[in-house]
Formats: sequence, C-alpha cells, structure tokens
Amino acid sequence: MTFWMFFLAIATYLTNTWFKRKEAKIQNVIRFSEFHRKIFSADSFPILNYEDLDNGTYVRDFSDKEMEKKFFNFLGDCEHISFLKEASGITHEMNAYMMGWFCQKILPHLTEDERKTFFWSKAVKYIEETSEKSFNLSEKS
Repeated sequence: MTFWMFFLAIATYLTNTWFKRKEAKIQNVIRFSEFHRKIFSADSFPILNYEDLDNGTYVRDFSDKEMEKKFFNFLGDCEHISFLKEASGITHEMNAYMMGWFCQKILPHLTEDERKTFFWSKAVKYIEETSEKSFNLSEKS
C-alpha cells in the first residue's frame, strides 16, 4: 500500500510541475506580447520614425533631445524584451518576425559608444542577433 501511495505522490508532483511550467510559459508569452505592444505605441521611437526608417532617409539627430530620449527608451525596451524572450520560450523565428525589421533598420544608427558601453550591451546584442536572424529568414523565403 505504501508503494502505491508513494507512486501516486510522485505522479501528482510531476503532473503539477509540468502544468505549472506550462502556465508560467504561457504567462511569459503574454507578457512578451504586451510589452511588444508597448514598444510600438503611438508616441514611441519606432512609430514616430517609421516612414523615414522604411524609405531609408532616417538620420539620427543627436541635437533632438526628445527623440534621443525615445531612442534610448527603445534601447531599454529592447533589453527588456530580450529578457522576456529568453524567459518566455518565444522562438527565434517569432521574435525575428515581431522585431526583426526594426532591428535591421536601427542597427546602422547605433553609435560606437553605444555598441561598446556595457550598459547597452544586452540591447545591442539583442538588436544584432534579431537583425541577423531576420535577414537569414528573409533570405530563405
């Protein structure tokens, strides 16, 4: 009788663990999607500069303090979404689909200081990796 109780306890524990991990993954995917929506809000850097990024005429104006602030917020958001991506189990392909185009367009506008600064290292690495994955996926299609 104790063997069956032990077996039932182990089976219950494993089942609970599996469901909790699955629920945590779902919640992280939801957080990723919500944060993605925040990044592309109406007054965000990517949306305010979409046309110029799209037609290749975007020039980063370092004297425009408000837009630089939005650019730095975008870098911070990229860092945050990088952590969410790692925690959520979002695939590289899905991430490239959701963020790749903007990462490709932003990458050339990063300064050497931003690329070398430890503070931005996570965001820059995320932008580079997402840009590369997006490029590779577009080459396949």
